[in-house]
Amino acid sequence: MRFDLDRSLSTTLPERCVQAPNPFIRISAGMAQFICLLFLATYLLVPKVSAAPEPAREPRSQPLNYSFRHVLPDQVAGIGYINAIAQDAEGFMWFGGANGLARYDGYNLVIFRRDEKDPHSLSNDYVNDIRLAADGSLWIATRKGINHYDARLNRFTRYSVPAAAAEAISGDDVMAIEQTPDGRLWLATRAGLYSFSPAETRFQHHPLGDTGGAGSDGLLWAVVRDHQGMLWIGHQDRGITRYDPATGASRRYQEEQGLGFEDIRELYVDSSNNLWVGSYGAGLFTLDTKRERFVAVKHDNQEKSAVVWSVLEDRSGNLWVGDGSAVYVHAPGAKKFRRFSYDEANPSSPGNFVVNKLFEDAAGDIWSGYFPAGIDVVDRQASIFNNYRYSATDPNTVTEGGVLSAVKDERGNLWIGAGYGLNYFEPEKQKFTRYRYDPNNPASMGGNTVLSIAMGVDRQLWLGILSGGLNRLDMDSGKFIHYRPDASNPNAIRGREGWSVIRDQQGYIWIATEEGLNRYDPASDSFRYFVPTPEQLDGDKLLYARVVYQDKQGNIWVGGIRGLYRFDPQRETFTRYHHVENDPTSLSADFVLAIYEDSRGRFWVGTDGGGINLLDRATGRFTAFASSDGLADDVVAGIMEDPQGYLWLGTQKGIARFDVEKKQFRNFDKRHGLNDNMFNRNTPLVMDGGELFFGNSKGFVVFDPAAITTNEYSPPVVFTNLLILNKPVEVGVADS
Repeated sequence: MRFDLDRSLSTTLPERCVQAPNPFIRISAGMAQFICLLFLATYLLVPKVSAAPEPAREPRSQPLNYSFRHVLPDQVAGIGYINAIAQDAEGFMWFGGANGLARYDGYNLVIFRRDEKDPHSLSNDYVNDIRLAADGSLWIATRKGINHYDARLNRFTRYSVPAAAAEAISGDDVMAIEQTPDGRLWLATRAGLYSFSPAETRFQHHPLGDTGGAGSDGLLWAVVRDHQGMLWIGHQDRGITRYDPATGASRRYQEEQGLGFEDIRELYVDSSNNLWVGSYGAGLFTLDTKRERFVAVKHDNQEKSAVVWSVLEDRSGNLWVGDGSAVYVHAPGAKKFRRFSYDEANPSSPGNFVVNKLFEDAAGDIWSGYFPAGIDVVDRQASIFNNYRYSATDPNTVTEGGVLSAVKDERGNLWIGAGYGLNYFEPEKQKFTRYRYDPNNPASMGGNTVLSIAMGVDRQLWLGILSGGLNRLDMDSGKFIHYRPDASNPNAIRGREGWSVIRDQQGYIWIATEEGLNRYDPASDSFRYFVPTPEQLDGDKLLYARVVYQDKQGNIWVGGIRGLYRFDPQRETFTRYHHVENDPTSLSADFVLAIYEDSRGRFWVGTDGGGINLLDRATGRFTAFASSDGLADDVVAGIMEDPQGYLWLGTQKGIARFDVEKKQFRNFDKRHGLNDNMFNRNTPLVMDGGELFFGNSKGFVVFDPAAITTNEYSPPVVFTNLLILNKPVEVGVADS
């Protein structure tokens, strides 16, 4: 076998189904109901911490980032640097550190340590490994023997190498645990290789090679079983030994067999039975089984990448590597590894540099443990959302002030308007070019706050500027032309706040301002102004317009603080739609923020306070969908349809996906990986690759909507506490 980064590393891992045994409190269904009625029972639905099953299809491209969520950092720091991560049969996560063992239920952390007065406490605070056995039992390797955890009684049983043996002191320092089908546990220790029979509670030493004495094999760091039942053992300074547990035959692999360094800290067997090796000085290796030689795999050129602590293949076939500087991921078919390293400015980056341990849970989430401390869970659903925000120290970021507007050009690049400037974003290069207002340059922007953007012809861009009216950018020269109100010119624009701008099917430019609706005719270089009658404005003279839109029939629609208006360009007349008290078929709220016609001709209106409305243009009747129907928020400022036919809505509490056929909402906010919840501007658009763009008050987010899937993992229900008359009752003790 030859490892080639241009090819897939392996096939997809088989699905695993963890069957939960009975929970801590074993009661019948009827008794459980009775207890819940009479007492206060606190129970927990142990969650998978992020909602990310394997996607239904491969996304168009690997995410630009993974989102690393830091798990209770202050509490986890109490157990020191992380050596081991495991998940038990009941769904709890376990973390083994240099100063204790921790159990995590998705919300709270319980720490176990040695108690000199309690023989059923942990035998030693220094935890090297955690192993879930085939029968669902949990075994913990420490510096003083191994421990079996009894979940029912919440206590440990200790097992040590017999004190009479000469090697007992070093043999008790157990570095790693593996299990063979006969139930035996195989232990890599400071005194060599041991097996332990749980049924017989008996240890046995197994010499490796031609040296027979216990302890002569030196310190062993790792042990793993391959698909043929062979054990692979990593030595501190003697390379790797392959050991047949059935016959006791062994073979040593050292520098002569391709290992660049003989201090082996990690051994991992993937789903295709490839053996991966992490060394303490020469990086990553894999075994070429045909030549019986190890081949170096260069995952990075960083100095600290020479020390590989952990390797993992996830169920999607991605290879994860943790070294002394970062987390690396190699996707099937990719040419290189992607690197994810700690970044103080990015709260979603890994929580530390040195990655001691990687682990995949039953739901498919990836966990990483660090030196000197910390646990992260890679939230795959959150990783779908690629967040971009302003950074004061990085000029290659979007300008500050939040994203207010956006448009896509003919090259697939984006023009993005923000509170403090205009940005040109090239997704392929991940490059930003900034434009700002310069009071000393009359050819610069008319102001920094870009409320709206529309593409023109001949590489022209139209911008609505707060207090700056309408601007036109010549993209080739980079110069701006300004159109501002002029009381002496009847053909000038009316209004200084360009809230919304579009180019219609005839080539006119329409702009909604605080005074009403303006139309610019490029042929005559002049504006015309339109406003509804005073009766249609409840006696007012101005239309405070916030959005302008043209439907497929050519009608111009305007939304503002007094409802929705349809403007007939031929007759130059307005038809008003507004909220009528006690009429559920009227517009649900009068402040209109967004207007959108979907691919099926359905006409949607986003409001401030009334959710989203579906207008039947034949009857003039509205059907409203709001928070009472499952929408997270009643302010809908942006609407866009994805390639799958779902509507996506920008709200003040995140973004929402609306299944129109099923009339169901699915809401996403900061808890799901968004960098902000305030999506209060009409910014959404579909990018060339089918990804969606949404601007928010911190920047913007880009994501593939097809990668959003439903979490079908059903975690087990586990009782974690029982209270009688508001007092906790300990289960299993006398008089309980």
